[in-house]
Amino acid sequence: MGKTQVMVFFSLCGDSFPLDDVTEKLEVMTTETLKNDDLIPNRSKG
Repeated sequence: MGKTQVMVFFSLCGDSFPLDDVTEKLEVMTTETLKNDDLIPNRSKG
């Protein structure tokens, strides 16, 4: 039997908050984080 793969997207929006505190409180392991001014890879500025 094959392994099941699951991907979950979770988004928080706000002016400023410590990302490390959020991941610690939620007890999750992040694979990627972006802040408001970060450029999204492979996306054009439109």
